[in-house]
Amino acid sequence: MDEDYPVLYATLGLAAYRNGNFDTGRECYVRAIEDLTKEKRLKTAASASLFWIREELRINPSSESTLALFDQIKKMMPRITKGEKNPEIDSMLEYLDAFAGVANIDLPQVVVERDGAEEIMELADTYLPNRNGDTSPAELVSRAI
Repeated sequence: MDEDYPVLYATLGLAAYRNGNFDTGRECYVRAIEDLTKEKRLKTAASASLFWIREELRINPSSESTLALFDQIKKMMPRITKGEKNPEIDSMLEYLDAFAGVANIDLPQVVVERDGAEEIMELADTYLPNRNGDTSPAELVSRAI
């Protein structure tokens, strides 16, 4: 596997979320986190998890399942980072904690043009040919980490 693929998956996940393709976004983030974990790139996997939950909080800030997923990710952080301090991860956790359950998170809205949206889906189909949009985020995170 190309070492840049997990970054591609996470980037596709972000683009899919921002375009309203939440199931594809979830699948892409999970694939990135799974691959990073297998490659023992645990801090990068932790960062990808936080970027993923940021997107979930952006679309469902007060949802019980989103808050449960965030709680699950927070509980996994010490295991992922092996208890080591990481200013980037710690500050992102602090930022997300401040907005968990808040209805209007002030995050930039990115709109992908129609052609770009089709490109994202084509890329996701190419790199994640067996994706399944019916899997819940909590199920995906449990499977990934």
